[in-house]
Amino acid sequence: MFSALDTRLGESSVKLLSVEPTEANPQVSAGEIYYTTKLKTNVSFDKTLKKVEQSLKDSSVDQISLYLLHSPIGGPSKRKACEHLVTTAPGLINSRRLMFATGWEACIEAKKRGWVKSIGVSNFGVKHIKEFEQWGLEKPVLNQVDLHPFMRRQAIVDICRRYGIVLEVGLR
Repeated sequence: MFSALDTRLGESSVKLLSVEPTEANPQVSAGEIYYTTKLKTNVSFDKTLKKVEQSLKDSSVDQISLYLLHSPIGGPSKRKACEHLVTTAPGLINSRRLMFATGWEACIEAKKRGWVKSIGVSNFGVKHIKEFEQWGLEKPVLNQVDLHPFMRRQAIVDICRRYGIVLEVGLR
């Protein structure tokens, strides 16, 4: 058995998650649930990290399967907020670069801490996806977008394919 649970915006609905066996579903366990939640609004590094940690504490799983930044709200200045220096790739001693998008940086840190398995985005357009490469940031594994036969969004499909980002259709 395998179940997926998307708590949408990481709000109180996460507290509904229960992996206790029931009469109707006696074999369910936390390891069988693919748990996705989202950060509603881009915020600072510290606030984002606290929100990820709180989502994990509010659930009954040991690790969030997929954590998403809900949108690129705020424009480039918001996504670049609180820029600071960080060390680049291992082996480049004393090499520094500016890292932007502190909410995304916090998601990367949560992944390093083992709180989340994978990180992705929701509602990011072509220019937002290009920013990951432009700023030298780890790319999302997934982009959750509105996509259907009447809204094909070929440019988003193309750039996600080029960068190896899985597209997921967001349900409303």
